[in-house]
Amino acid sequence: MNMKRKILSLFILSLSVLSYGQENYDEIFDDGVKNSKLTIGTDIMTLSTGTVNVNVGFNLSENIQLKAGLGATPFGIIFDATAVLSEEYPMFQRDLNTGYFLSGGVKYFLNKDHGLVNSGSGAFYGVYLERWKNSNSLVEGISYKRTKFNIVGGSNIGLFGNFDLDFEYGVSVGLFTVETSTENMVEIPNSENAYPGSNLIYGINLGLGINYKL
Repeated sequence: MNMKRKILSLFILSLSVLSYGQENYDEIFDDGVKNSKLTIGTDIMTLSTGTVNVNVGFNLSENIQLKAGLGATPFGIIFDATAVLSEEYPMFQRDLNTGYFLSGGVKYFLNKDHGLVNSGSGAFYGVYLERWKNSNSLVEGISYKRTKFNIVGGSNIGLFGNFDLDFEYGVSVGLFTVETSTENMVEIPNSENAYPGSNLIYGINLGLGINYKL
């Protein structure tokens, strides 16, 4: 089973879990859609840089939300300007095979009366981890890993119906790792050569997510 099928299978599985037994989610839904504790959404900034992604949020309380996401990079490129302070970090990569994207974290909402559950605006702080893995499409045996830990602040803004918007900003720190099958530098035709090793990355982080309460 190739990577595309794995990503598709994970996506279908996550949707199946959300839809299965929806009428019996008495502990998750509280007398109406407005009180739903489950959300599904996507980060528009991550999507615009080449990563198709979907995330699911679960509100443990009025203040605390857990969030997990997955995605893929089907366009063969990644444009990431969040680590602009790192000289060794490539903001733009091309000639990539379809890889995977995973994320997970927690948010703490400061405003109990206007949190994500009530589709109102509310300030929040959050921490989350992101991970990308790709391989080079021109030369076999070259893989790239991006791992970033983000500390953010932001605001949730109610839109219309069950939709709301998350705007966040903060800092990120992590590692960018290149691996080659020979553990030596590998030349890539008409592109930047691959030098194995890990480099520290750090910079700013911006996010713009749209969510729908189930």
